[in-house]
Amino acid sequence: GRAAEIGSLEPGKLADLVLWKLDTLAHASIADPVTALVFGAAAPVTASFVNGRQVVEDGRLLHVDEDAIARSTRDEAQRLARIAAQA
Repeated sequence: GRAAEIGSLEPGKLADLVLWKLDTLAHASIADPVTALVFGAAAPVTASFVNGRQVVEDGRLLHVDEDAIARSTRDEAQRLARIAAQA
């Protein structure tokens, strides 16, 4: 098996972990955190680790330029809207 690599949070093991912000107004009336995640409003991710490497910190992706992606997406949406308007 892979018990030496996975299955617990220990130094040297692969680990995926996600932390959500559940102390929001949208989740205030839900006492159980699992119920809040499953049935409540979408909860912001505050931190995420993949294979032990942090990929989200304070809700921001660490290894991509989110602002550049947002700009590119807006530019492309505007370009497609112009094309659609001409059709």
